[in-house]
Amino acid sequence: MSYIKHILSIIVVCAIVTQHYSCKKIIIEKPVFPPSDTGSIDCKDIQDANRKFFTSVPNLDFEFWKQSTSKKYWDPEPSCFWATPNKSKDIINSIPATVYRVSGDSAYSGKYAAMIRTGKWANLIVGGTIAAGAFTPNLSNPLSSITFGKNFKKRPKSIEGYYMYYP
Repeated sequence: MSYIKHILSIIVVCAIVTQHYSCKKIIIEKPVFPPSDTGSIDCKDIQDANRKFFTSVPNLDFEFWKQSTSKKYWDPEPSCFWATPNKSKDIINSIPATVYRVSGDSAYSGKYAAMIRTGKWANLIVGGTIAAGAFTPNLSNPLSSITFGKNFKKRPKSIEGYYMYYP
């Protein structure tokens, strides 16, 4: 069986101009929901037995979020799958969060949606990103902070998305 590596960040990552944002709502045929008793998605439930490959794409409707231990931001769950640059805020508090949990009219369906917003810190642009991958803040080399993509055994059959854009 050949294994395929998909870079799913193209599903969600949007080019956003500073002070504008986009809410992205993604729907799949069989979304992965966390058990009702824990309220979170366990990585072992969406990976194969050897934990090398993902068996499904979790939380594509962005209903499940976890607040950081610092309580400075929220990130989509599970953290073993979704990556945002929000962790930088734990290192330098003045760096803006760029991914937010929003609700109300911003959600196409369900309770929550993701808001991606490009921010500014000092003289730098902080890009809003949600990606399948990993994010480890590296302030001396910011471009090396994010690794895009996750390993899958199969391609998703289809993905539909909803978004709002405010110019």
